[in-house]
Amino acid sequence: DVKVQTAALRAVGNIVTGNDDQTQHVLDCSALSHFPALLMHNKEKINKEAVWFLSNITAGNQQQVQAVIDHGLIGLIINHLDKGEFQTQKEAAWAVSNLTISGNPNQVSNL
Repeated sequence: DVKVQTAALRAVGNIVTGNDDQTQHVLDCSALSHFPALLMHNKEKINKEAVWFLSNITAGNQQQVQAVIDHGLIGLIINHLDKGEFQTQKEAAWAVSNLTISGNPNQVSNL
């Protein structure tokens, strides 16, 4: 159900807006393994929430940025930057911007 998925994404997404330890706890629960499917969902609202969630991860530390890279999510974020609806594109732009600030040069080269 889209309403439940959206609410769950928002709830867990609010946790990753916290400090690095809170974000890491969510990552340690294998949250990122669900994101390929969420980023390819046919409902744009799910896409937007998923990209918003990831923008908060890419604002974290370099280990957290690396987790997004290691899960193969950068290309999916870029796809939303290119082809998503405007609100999703804005979240994707934040995710990319945050990665350029938080990531190291090697991580940024993944863009």
